[in-house]
Amino acid sequence: MDKSKLENQPDTVQRMLISRRQFIRDAGILGGAVAGALLLASSCKNTITITSSVSETRTVSSTAPPATVRLPPVNGLEYLVNSDPSKVDNSRLPVTPLELLHTLNPSPQVDIAGYRLNVHGQTSGTLSLAYSDLQQFPITEQTSLLVCPTVFADNETLRGFKLSSLMNAAGVKPGATQLIFRSLDNLQQNLAIGDAIGEDVMLALEVDGQILPREHGYPIRLIRPGQMGVFWLKCINDIEVV
Repeated sequence: MDKSKLENQPDTVQRMLISRRQFIRDAGILGGAVAGALLLASSCKNTITITSSVSETRTVSSTAPPATVRLPPVNGLEYLVNSDPSKVDNSRLPVTPLELLHTLNPSPQVDIAGYRLNVHGQTSGTLSLAYSDLQQFPITEQTSLLVCPTVFADNETLRGFKLSSLMNAAGVKPGATQLIFRSLDNLQQNLAIGDAIGEDVMLALEVDGQILPREHGYPIRLIRPGQMGVFWLKCINDIEVV
């Protein structure tokens, strides 16, 4: 309705029409903000970590909680979302509990009874490890500050075993230069052998003392301290040595 026609309406009708316009405009602004937030969250790739570690031996269950996908919760570390984690002493931060860890992307359903982590290629022999086999490696604990710039920051405790321990068990042959990791959801990542034997590179089985939930990479996740989260491949089921 144009302005001249609006002015000819009774006062009550004018107020109703103006209120309706205001509602539509506000709803559009709110919808755009929510859509923008969701797009930013789903496209977040710039995750960086710093870690400290201790070692222990521990046996845990093999049943993962059901997967969930939800908007980032509030965990008290929002002031770090624009920080360089390499300059933050995360040992002085509270550990983010499992229920407040951020989850953005779904992960595949896993049949743990049939699951195997295969290690093959330039090795002394092929390994085909069940989940219970993975739990027998010496367990290392790392507390890491995970930052997705402008979106979230989590200070999470992860337990698993050193990637170097797995490579020693496989017997990597001289001349091998790379590891190719593959996941249950058909993603792939390459890692130089020199980086693979780094002291803090690990394969995680737990977070916050619990089996990795599906959305955090169940049954096993590659942890690469100092690298963006896109390099922390989830749901690994195959490692090829080349």
